[in-house]
Amino acid sequence: MASRAVRGLGVELSHRSRGMIEQMGEIACSMWRRTADAYADRDACAAAHLEELDDDLDELHVLLTAEIASGSMPIPIAIEAALVARFYERLGDHAVNLSRRIAALAVRSA
Repeated sequence: MASRAVRGLGVELSHRSRGMIEQMGEIACSMWRRTADAYADRDACAAAHLEELDDDLDELHVLLTAEIASGSMPIPIAIEAALVARFYERLGDHAVNLSRRIAALAVRSA
């Protein structure tokens, strides 16, 4: 994602697309902070909250994909934006999967 930002992707995105990608980044960062905290605290309840955040991230992914499909930006930029959206969506999925494993470990060690 960072390599795509360095190429100036943000400048060529529509204002709406840029805002959605920014929101996706904020949610993904929040999810990983929460996952790290869950690991440190052996918090078995974190997975439920992370699944809610992941739903928000998935919704943004759908909205951004629709924005990209509208044809409002050049094809190379649309492809890059779609990749960034997919990367954020997968980061959210990984955070949820990890939090589920943390929950399982917390239950076993209790």
